[in-house]
Amino acid sequence: MYIRCTSANCPTSEATPATTVNLPTLSDGAAASEVLAGKEALDGSGARILGTLTSRAFLVTGIPYSTSVAATSQQAVLREGSCSDATRSDREECETAGGTWTPNDLTNRSEIPSFTTGAITAVTSVVRGGFVDCGTTGSIEARIEDCALVSKNGEDATWPKAGAANSLEFSTWKLVSRIGANKEVWRDERTGYLWSSQVANVTWCRATGNQENAGGVDCSANTESACAEDGVLTSSVAGEDFGTGTYATAKGGMGRNTDPSVRWRVPTADDTYLAVIHGIRHVVPDGNNDATASYYPTNSAQTVFWPGNFAYTNPVSRTSSVRVRCIGR
Repeated sequence: MYIRCTSANCPTSEATPATTVNLPTLSDGAAASEVLAGKEALDGSGARILGTLTSRAFLVTGIPYSTSVAATSQQAVLREGSCSDATRSDREECETAGGTWTPNDLTNRSEIPSFTTGAITAVTSVVRGGFVDCGTTGSIEARIEDCALVSKNGEDATWPKAGAANSLEFSTWKLVSRIGANKEVWRDERTGYLWSSQVANVTWCRATGNQENAGGVDCSANTESACAEDGVLTSSVAGEDFGTGTYATAKGGMGRNTDPSVRWRVPTADDTYLAVIHGIRHVVPDGNNDATASYYPTNSAQTVFWPGNFAYTNPVSRTSSVRVRCIGR
């Protein structure tokens, strides 16, 4: 298709002489209602059109994107509402026609949509009432298999359970080790990271192994670390000895000097955000005020910590004692 640029459809400076522009043929050109208001485009015949669309597609915070039919039906649940024009029941149609859309109030809903059924379903956390010790020896895979034995923790050693209503919303988590109540290690199957239970309640310096004098906090005299091992730092976790390979039950008795060897560290804020999206707060037995290795963005004298029962983080002074959980591979 050839369009001749004239004073009617091109800038004045280019109107003379006329210019021939070779444009592709559009089999399904956009209509004005499909182009954002204030933006210009060409329709199927090459004519200039001015967009009239006033509402972008919107995202619902906390609901993962999926192209499945079930997921689409769940998004529809969260799009429920009413239009000022009672003859219109679709949000985009309502707003395109100049109406005002009032969404239903979902503020107080604690449930999240099920990708399997399309219905609103409450999240069920790990059921550990009957947990027994498992995964005390062997490779990571051998430990996972041991924990999942019917004679031990069976299907409860995997979260969410196969076929559960929420199984497509989160990562799959597998129990790697359990050595006593609330002393568990879980693996996030999407990232492959191991997550320990809380191992200590110490200052940020002693948690991370930091030895810097920076950001208003002096860690230069610190000689300890709760997670990371460098061959010099000693453990700030009671009962641990990095040198002899003696590690906390909350770490499954694993560390740098064991077989399998696990290199632990304090998780960053980003590690924690991703783990929350993957469902960690429904998995670990003791999520509450976990420290991260990250400075708080607006105040380096503070660290980012995760309240545990909520999907957000808060600042806390790096000189305060904080609970520590390790992440490792």
